[in-house]
Amino acid sequence: VGEQLLSPLFPVARGELGLDLADGGVAFGVLTASIAIANLIGGSTLRVIGPVAMIRTATIATAAGAIVAATADGFAQLLVAQVLLGAGAGLYFPAGLQVVARLADPERRGMTMGAYGVAFSVALTLAAVLGATGAARGWRLAFWIAAALAGISLLATSALRVDADIDLLRPLLRLIGVGLGQRDLQFGHALVGRRDHQEDQDD
Repeated sequence: VGEQLLSPLFPVARGELGLDLADGGVAFGVLTASIAIANLIGGSTLRVIGPVAMIRTATIATAAGAIVAATADGFAQLLVAQVLLGAGAGLYFPAGLQVVARLADPERRGMTMGAYGVAFSVALTLAAVLGATGAARGWRLAFWIAAALAGISLLATSALRVDADIDLLRPLLRLIGVGLGQRDLQFGHALVGRRDHQEDQDD
């Protein structure tokens, strides 16, 4: 939701922050670039980091970006907020898609992944509502609400458990004599679970 708020709220915020239309163009460009770069990074590192850890990172980045935007007093702080919000959106999408694919039964996987796409459309609708709220009640309030929603999302997924596929790390860790087993990753735990195991278990 947070990354969608700049467009409807910029006309309201620009007067208070002393910005012009050119500044808005730069801010939108930074947001878009952040989403794209984070999406590429998330997709390429998802197998190593694990989807749950990436979702946690994305949600924290989104909450932080919304808070930075809500407290912005100038252009620089607004740009930082867009980087964080863009990173959160870019990291969340591939991780969330993989979690849905792993948790759904094979016969329901297509429908579940479709519902995941619909959820993004719902978020766009919510962003429009928040944008209207911000225009009427103050643009900072909309970002505070977005931060609260990110916090609720973090709590709601705190019990989520998904097996992490970290086989890519095994060859590297064998070089330094560390045994690595497949473990569940969950919020509140390390990004990669590690445990000792015997060599015959690797096979």
